[in-house]
Amino acid sequence: MEGSYFMDCMCVLDILEVMSGEDTNVLDICIQLWQYGDELDPDNFYSGFSLMLILDSLCIYDERILGLWDVCGRDIEKMAIILLAYQLGLISQQKLTSAIDHNDGRSIDFDAIIKAVKARLPYLNFKLEV
Repeated sequence: MEGSYFMDCMCVLDILEVMSGEDTNVLDICIQLWQYGDELDPDNFYSGFSLMLILDSLCIYDERILGLWDVCGRDIEKMAIILLAYQLGLISQQKLTSAIDHNDGRSIDFDAIIKAVKARLPYLNFKLEV
């Protein structure tokens, strides 16, 4: 990891600006992801923010967020689940990076990952079925 772009005392708008690189398409994805995180785990005050932290820990910013979005079939829930899978150690940074670099969502077994994340975090409000 090269290091976090986040700094102490950044507000939500600052974080979204850093993540998106001021690209409006990426900004829209980040906002959707943040909102979805709040729906996914409404009892966790930081759930939307935590998805941004996972992206940050993976050094995924700007156009790489668009790449991840494409890998996930432009599905915000799949994107959130992939990030949670990384956090849980179910998918490696190398595998995610390779999928983004090669725009290859087929290299990721989404059904298996969704099932594994649901098994580990059954209290979350998942909509996807496998």
